[in-house]
Amino acid sequence: MKLPELIEAAGIRALTVQDSSGAMPAGHNGPYIDPETPVRNTAHWLVTFSHLANRDRPDFREAADRCAAYLMSAAVIGESGAWENRAQPGKDRCNGLIGPAWAIEGLASYAEQCERPAVRKATAAIFLRHPFNYGQALWSRLEPDGTVLSPDATWNHQLWFAAAGALIRDAEVDARVLRFLDRIPRNFSVHPDGLIVHRIHAPTERRPDRWLRAQANRYLRPAKFAVERDKELGYHAFNLYAFALLCRRMPDHPCWRLPAIRAALAAVESTGFQREIAGSRYAFPYNPPGWELAFPALIFDLRLDVAAWLQEQIRRSWNEEMKATSLAGHDPHTDAARIYEACRIVEVAGDG
Repeated sequence: MKLPELIEAAGIRALTVQDSSGAMPAGHNGPYIDPETPVRNTAHWLVTFSHLANRDRPDFREAADRCAAYLMSAAVIGESGAWENRAQPGKDRCNGLIGPAWAIEGLASYAEQCERPAVRKATAAIFLRHPFNYGQALWSRLEPDGTVLSPDATWNHQLWFAAAGALIRDAEVDARVLRFLDRIPRNFSVHPDGLIVHRIHAPTERRPDRWLRAQANRYLRPAKFAVERDKELGYHAFNLYAFALLCRRMPDHPCWRLPAIRAALAAVESTGFQREIAGSRYAFPYNPPGWELAFPALIFDLRLDVAAWLQEQIRRSWNEEMKATSLAGHDPHTDAARIYEACRIVEVAGDG
């Protein structure tokens, strides 16, 4: 089965599990076991339904309309302009910036592919409610009750929020995204092998020692370093996918020539990375590196066997009986929803 047919088969099956509110089944954020609301998976399926909406099946467009209506409903987003994405004691309810990034990504994709200018405008307003520090070029977290929390220190969260914003195609949003790209040399870092550092440890005027302590911990706390490296392996392709979204939208920005970004891209071409990623609990059991490497490989012209990565992802995740990519890990609803990342591969490469 070719990738477009796989996506369509998954979409047909997903139509049967959408509830009357437009929501799709919620998961628990893979290995984190954080109980989630339906927001994340509804946003993921919104991308897929929007991708399929122009086929000769009006039910896909209707499903996309229902997903978008759910995400934009007052009961779900509220006056604060933030979604409740998870309910885990001791953690924020917004799920950092990645929670709203996924919702914005879904709505922006829907607004473009289904030609909904009002949704585009409303999505831009939601994005802009999230406080942005122009000096640091970082966004703060926004809780559903309107509480503003500290800036999100997880790099991929900041990156994906910027990528989701770029999909909106709004001038004021673009200005903030461009500022984020301008400050990548300050906020983004890689290890000597090109692996992306998971946390933002850039030195600041007030805390110049923070980055140095983070580097020292790699040697003083080797057990913690091993856990962090496993996470960085599993999230590396996830980062590159977001970089590809941004590059596709803003290809002329000079950041794409930065040595750190070039090193991060080159890292996935090594056999060592490809061997290591297969064993990360944050890779195939959670993130889908087959989709997440194929898309940036096409955008950045990487030396990767795209067909082989796609086949490996399908082999590890496709459940023929359920018509869903739900075999890879322990969160079948989220695993199935993440086939949405494959839609952009088809958009770039065509139906072959």
